[in-house]
Order: sequence, then structure tokens, then C-alpha cells
Amino acid sequence: MIKHKPRAKGVACQWHYTADRGKLFNHPTSPSTKSFWYGASSEAFFARGKFLKNKRRKKLHGLFSAEKHQASESAAEREYILFKKCKNCSVTSLFIFCNIVLIPIIEIFCLPVKKKSRKFLWRKAAIFNIGWYFYLSGLKIKVEGMKKISNKKPMIYIANHLSGIDGFILIYLLGPDITPLMAPVKYFPFPYSYWFGKMEYIDVQRSDIEKEKYRTSYEPHQAIKKAIKELKSGHSILIFPEGHISPQHKLLYFHTGAARIALAADKKITPIGIIGTDKITLSKFTFLPGTIKVIFGEPIDLVEYYKNNKSTIKKTSEKLKKEVRSLLLKKYYSLGYDEKSPEKTAVLFNIDNTLYDGNAQKDFIYYSWKRGSIEIKYLLAVFYYYMLSKCKIISYFDSFNYSILILKGWRADKLYRLNKLIFNKNLKYNVYEKMRAIIKDHKEKGHKIILITHMVAPLAKCFADYVGADYWVSLYLEEKKLKYTGKLIKKYMNNEKSKQVLELKKILKFELGQSFAYGHDYDDLPMLKLVKYKTLVNPEKDLKKYGKKHNCEILEI
Repeated sequence: MIKHKPRAKGVACQWHYTADRGKLFNHPTSPSTKSFWYGASSEAFFARGKFLKNKRRKKLHGLFSAEKHQASESAAEREYILFKKCKNCSVTSLFIFCNIVLIPIIEIFCLPVKKKSRKFLWRKAAIFNIGWYFYLSGLKIKVEGMKKISNKKPMIYIANHLSGIDGFILIYLLGPDITPLMAPVKYFPFPYSYWFGKMEYIDVQRSDIEKEKYRTSYEPHQAIKKAIKELKSGHSILIFPEGHISPQHKLLYFHTGAARIALAADKKITPIGIIGTDKITLSKFTFLPGTIKVIFGEPIDLVEYYKNNKSTIKKTSEKLKKEVRSLLLKKYYSLGYDEKSPEKTAVLFNIDNTLYDGNAQKDFIYYSWKRGSIEIKYLLAVFYYYMLSKCKIISYFDSFNYSILILKGWRADKLYRLNKLIFNKNLKYNVYEKMRAIIKDHKEKGHKIILITHMVAPLAKCFADYVGADYWVSLYLEEKKLKYTGKLIKKYMNNEKSKQVLELKKILKFELGQSFAYGHDYDDLPMLKLVKYKTLVNPEKDLKKYGKKHNCEILEI
């Protein structure tokens, strides 16, 4: 049926084709109008059909051409991004090459210079290198509020930390007189480590792991003394109070070092907000061309604030965090920053591939074999079941049940001691430092830290003690006469993770509507679905698609 414009005003007509008469009849659809009809040849009908067919064809052609145009545009955009990445990699390679080549040249120039002044020569050379590196890479820096700063007086600068180039940006803006407090020098690859050492920046051991790895770096209390000495000698210092690059690109807990230094040296603090480096950063020191913004706030007299408010070090540090936060966009605020009852917030963590890089139980069995605590046949059996689960011939939980049979006959105290020994000697080095920083941030807010894992209890306890978890839920092995039977008491698997969370909610009285969860695989989904803030850590492809579809935060470490 084909609708056609009526010939008389107020009369709605329809075209009908009758095969017996070969005519077109125009019947009024309104009963109130006078009936009339007129004939037309069948050729007119077919001509009109052909016209409409061509019209539809043109419309479809237009749709296909639009889709084709969009596809070509997206392909061109991808090619352009690839070109920018290649360009930046080339410029970064040139930057590294120049830094290596300049080392012997600057060393020669430093020979007639006094030892105290040599660091400034290195710093000036570094600022020059950073300048052309930013220029060739297409990085534009928009600065606001820098006129408020007096370069004559030594000052403490504090800033948020979104990427690896934040330090370079502020060193470039603030000049050679600035002395940053930074991660251990040996943490960085060559030639950066060599340059940082020569520039005599204050490198700090930020964790117990770094105390073991980088013994030549300053301990926190030594770094504070060194910073105070720099301020008294007339040089400004730069601090990132979060201590780490924020993996979620949101403000973390502020350590108290900046407040302690300001109060001890009686110097003002200038807050700085860095905006946009998270969008352009590809890796630690590589980035896409773009514009970032650096905002300088009003200098704060922290000594006066401390006296007038009869404050504590912790509250003074929180004051600094608020000052930095006021310079940033809301997307950089920490999640739940304005919550009224933090004690009712739970933070749920899986362990494998979330807190820990890999499968902790598999690694434990491997290191146990290396120590001679487990025979080779048991190691091969565990590896065999693990490969079957990877090939999806058996489930992960079946492979786990078969694997724990190797513990049959073990004494409980012996297994616990072995877990603790191997964890402290090997496994703790694979715990993500960035996740520890996130846990520290939650703990300082007063949240409950809960580990929920399919790991056996002795090993799960080692993780809970190390990261400072308040509670942990794991698999318990059955014991008889102080020896393990090779069976589990109760299984909390698949959807039962969510049941465990609901049971804990009744006991600990936390609110799921303001809680967080960090998971890695589909086994964590039931747990993730229960809470308000969901984070997928190093997710697999399918889970990553799910996360994007359901607006989950995705964290790649």
C-alpha cells in the first residue's frame, strides 16, 4: 500500500491497484467526504514503484557511504596516533642517546669546577635537554599562577603525581635551584640514574622492599634532615607527597614528610596542580603530543596554621592535600572523597594477578621444590594439573583439589613456617607496589581492608600480614591429629565469593553502596557486582570488554 498526497483538501486518499481492471483507484478514507475515483494506466503504477525503488537505493547508498566515510576516518585517526607514537619513540631514543653522549663531555667540563657547584652544571644541562625534548615531542605546557612565587626565597613545592614526566615538567619550570625528593636513583634505568646521581637529588627509600634493594638511598628520616639542610642553604625543594605515581590517576594519601619539613625549617609551601599528563602518557617517560596545565596555588604558611589550629602532623598533611585538590579537576579527586562514614566502607581484594604478579600458590610450590621441601614428582604433578586447567580440560578448582593432595600428612606448624619463609624470601617481591599504595590510601581513610581468595589459609595469612589487611577469607585445609588430610573443610568458589561478602556484611556491618572491590578474572565478578566502585586489575580480553561496557575502572599495572 502506497500513501499519496490527497487531491482535495480534507480528503485522505490511498492508492490501490486492482489486477482485474488494471487500474488505480483513489478511495477517500474519511467517510464524511464525497466518494470519487478516477483511473490511470498500470504503467503509471510501475513507474512510481521504480521511482521509489531508486529512491530507497540512493538512501541505502548514502548510508553505506557514510559508514564507509566513518570507517576511513577512524582508520586515518589510528594511523595518525600510530605516527605520533613512532615519532615520540624516535625523539625519546634521541633524548636517551644525547644524555649518554653528554656524560663524558660534562664530566670534562666539571673538572675545573668546585665540587659544590658541579651539580648545578649537570642540572642546567638537564633542563636544556628536557626543553628540546618537550619541543620535539610536541608537548605544550600552560602555566597559571607562577607570578605568585618569589624565586629569591627558598620554598617547598608540593604537587600531585600522575605520570613519570611530572618531575621533568616541574624541574624544567622551576630551574636548577630546585632539589626534588625522589624515588631511589638506582630504581631508574641508565642514563637517568647516572644523571640523577650527578644532580644530587634526594632519593628516598619508600618501602621495606626498597630498603633492601637500594641501601645507598636515604631512609625517610635522613631524607627529611637533608631537605631541611637544603632549605637552610637557600635552595627550594620539590616533593610529591603521594610517594608514588597514582595508578588510578586520582589523589592518594599524602605522607607527612612535606609537613614535617615545612614545620622544622619554618618555610612556606606552594601547592601545584598538574592536569592532563595522564591523558598523553604512554609509559614512564614516553608520551603523545598534547597540552598539559600546571597551576601554582597561593603559598601557605604552615607554621602559622599549625599554631592557630592547634593541629597535628596528620591533620596538617590533610590540609596540604585539600590545597592541592582545590587546584585540580574533580575527576582527579579520590573516589568517595566526601563520604561521611568511612568506617562503613569495605575494600575487597583478590590476591592472584591483583595484588600479586602471578599465581602465588604455584610459585610457592616451585620455591618449595627449590628448597628441597617438595619432591620433583609432586612438582610435576601440580604442573600437569595446572596445564590441564589452562587447556580447559579440567576446571581450575579440580586442578586445585588434586594439587593440595601433596600436602597430605604435613604438620600444620611446618607448613605455616615454610609459607612464611618462602613469602619473605621470594613472594613478597612480586606484590605490586602500586596496589600497596592504594591499600595504604584506603587504610588512612579508615576503610576496612578484606582479602577474599581461593588460596590456602597459611599463605593467605602471609599476604594479609604484609599488606596490613584487617580481615581475610581463604580456603581451610582439613586437619586430623595436627596433620593435613589433603582435603578442604569448606569451599568458597565461583558465586560463593559473593555469598562470603554478604555474610561478612552482616558481621562487620559495612555498606555495599559505598564499598570498593578489586578483581582480575570472572571468578571475581559476583563480588564486583555487589559494590559501588569496581576496579578490574590486569583483566583478560573478555573481562576487559565487560568492564568497558559496564563502566568499570580498568587498571593496567
